[in-house]
Amino acid sequence: MWVGAGPIAYLLRKAALTRVLEWAAFSAAGMILVECCRGFLVGQRRLYGVLMLSFAVGTGMLLFLPIASLSGDVSMVVTQGAVTTAAVLLCILLAAPLGLRAPAPVKNPVAFAPMLREVWVFTLIQLAGLVGMNAAGWWLTSLVARADSSLIQMGFYAIANQLRNMVGLLPGLLSQSSLAIMSESEGDAERTPDRVLAVCSFVSTIVSFALAGVGILIAPSALGLIYGRSFEAASAATILSLATAVVHMGNAPAAGRLAIVSIKSTGVINTIWAILVAAFATLFLFNGGSAAAGAALILAAHILSSTLVLAVLKWKASVPPGLVGLYALSTMGTLALSSVALARDWMPAWGSFVLLSVIFLGCLGLLAAMARKHRWMPNGAVTLRLLSVVREFLAVRSGRGVCE
Repeated sequence: MWVGAGPIAYLLRKAALTRVLEWAAFSAAGMILVECCRGFLVGQRRLYGVLMLSFAVGTGMLLFLPIASLSGDVSMVVTQGAVTTAAVLLCILLAAPLGLRAPAPVKNPVAFAPMLREVWVFTLIQLAGLVGMNAAGWWLTSLVARADSSLIQMGFYAIANQLRNMVGLLPGLLSQSSLAIMSESEGDAERTPDRVLAVCSFVSTIVSFALAGVGILIAPSALGLIYGRSFEAASAATILSLATAVVHMGNAPAAGRLAIVSIKSTGVINTIWAILVAAFATLFLFNGGSAAAGAALILAAHILSSTLVLAVLKWKASVPPGLVGLYALSTMGTLALSSVALARDWMPAWGSFVLLSVIFLGCLGLLAAMARKHRWMPNGAVTLRLLSVVREFLAVRSGRGVCE
């Protein structure tokens, strides 16, 4: 990225971006380290480690980015890279308290060569798909930037994706954590892969739908309040991006399960996603496009890929009862909510608000009813047991605090 900063800036017709893109290579390296560290902590099921890493990155950004912004964009990019790298170093320094010591030697270790081959076959297929998806996403973003010399549409697109990522943060962590459990072949009735897939899909869906639904309801006024009145025009891109968050995160546990059931199918679906995004972005955005158009293309691509994931899982007999209905309800509800929100300028203010509220609350009620039908919600006994464990844990921590 450092070497290619100049050509990239030339492609975007923004020579002033060269220095920013050079230092963005350092920031990208820091983000890669964070993702590697988070994946390792999730795989080891060190929840405190995941929380500490996220807290360190988030706190560092909130504290130091506003200060760095006073010195310009390059300082902000460098600070982002420094914060992420420091957060990973913190996890390494606290490896022992986090329980990351080396495990005891295995008595009957697996032969190295077959294990290495299995790991690399899995990794390369995943990597090829992800490289294609990121390249397609980059191409779409570049076309949005090229279409507007003022970069106003690029700013709209960046804000929309930022809010989408915020909605997907909690469901994303849940999906990552469920992957380690779904890969197990043993366990009790509540920890079978199908059960974990169904419960995690429901929780991811209802959390993302609730957060995105509220965002869609208040998008224009919230954008003006947070970013300034000039960014109220980003509401269309934001609404579509929030809808994408629901489709993407609701299907994330299923995508993780497919990676275990058939990694080749995952690679094929990711490749289809990348080809379609790149092709339609070129077709519709090459001669001019907006942030909303780019967000709409990403939403359509995610709906298609999520449908393909469920279709392949169904073919592999790995779809628990109710999962297809959950996806269909959340997707149709999200599309209905988004359609009304995009058309609210042509409706009375009170009428659009009432209609959006009815759709939003109605979908939440239907999702809850579906969860009760398929026992995706914890029953009373489980809830009471969980509360007793929490009370006991807090009592112990309180006692330790007094003693210390």
